[in-house]
Amino acid sequence: MQPSRASLDDETELTDAEQWVVHALLQGHAYGTIARLRAASTRTVANQIAAAYRKTGARSRMELAALQYPVSVALECDECIARTLPSLTERERRVVYYAALGHTNKWIAFELDTTPSTVASHIRRAIQKLGLARRVELARLLCERARLIDNRDCCGTRSEPPPDARAAGERHRA
Repeated sequence: MQPSRASLDDETELTDAEQWVVHALLQGHAYGTIARLRAASTRTVANQIAAAYRKTGARSRMELAALQYPVSVALECDECIARTLPSLTERERRVVYYAALGHTNKWIAFELDTTPSTVASHIRRAIQKLGLARRVELARLLCERARLIDNRDCCGTRSEPPPDARAAGERHRA
């Protein structure tokens, strides 16, 4: 259920300045700090961020983070999420997964049949347990851990190439 929005690397390409500003925004910098770092006005930074939102279709920092750090479909499996985030409860893992996809607390609450304040509590506890500072870091963390899962066998779903393909590849190298 990942949002169907343009990736930050798609054809709706952001300019280098817009990419830099989005990256700084996802690091938790305020508009004024970004403006000082870029030696630009706050209005220019605000316009670049607005352009990034418009071009990607994102509506929040979390959606921008989900585009910047795409979470693998390998984490749709409950067992894989449990291996990726062992310190969290099952409910916290599910909430973190949806948050990393860029969904709002209200959407997550509807999906999991709970309240937005309960979702916020789960996210707060998960951020604390994982040693993170901000919600947008959840997407980065899951993206990094999902790459590790993709390289391993996850719940028996990863298939090996057919034996003839391996043999053909070895013959070609020789």
